[in-house]
Amino acid sequence: MWEQMIGNGASEQVGGKLPGPGLMENVLFHLDFVDDQMGAYHDMFDEYGPVFRMWLGPYKFFAIAEPELIEEVLLRKPMAFHKDAISQELGALLGNGLLLSEGEHWRHQRKLIAPNLQPRQIETYAEVMVDQTERMIEKWGDREVRRFDRDLQEITLRVVVQTLFDLDLEHRIETVAEALDD
Repeated sequence: MWEQMIGNGASEQVGGKLPGPGLMENVLFHLDFVDDQMGAYHDMFDEYGPVFRMWLGPYKFFAIAEPELIEEVLLRKPMAFHKDAISQELGALLGNGLLLSEGEHWRHQRKLIAPNLQPRQIETYAEVMVDQTERMIEKWGDREVRRFDRDLQEITLRVVVQTLFDLDLEHRIETVAEALDD
């Protein structure tokens, strides 16, 4: 079904069947992924191209790094693609929001958020992201050892709060970050 849905170009590119790692390479990917998520995917995209299939335990999934195909899956044909079993199980923990919902519920949520995803609006988010990144880097010491996960958590919190609520949490950011760690 995937090969049919992503269109002739991609199907022809991969010969009608998506490439992907064998069992041992799949296991090695997951071991590499623990230490270097982006590097592990980068290596796989180098090896198999912009679309490949993998396994996570008994679950098959597809990795896509081609913007046109991502657009097709997310915008043009979202009803043709169903969430995997892992995503469905996560629904009990994370709720039935835009990320995990499907069908009419997903369509309704997507329409609600659509105005915030227009290019002009995203440009304003980009400005906030750049500003917050520059502010964070200014606070870093030369050759200082940092907890990158904490830095990413903090900058994400700052960007979300500023773009969605137009608030600046400068005086409370440490309190909020500590609460999120608990």
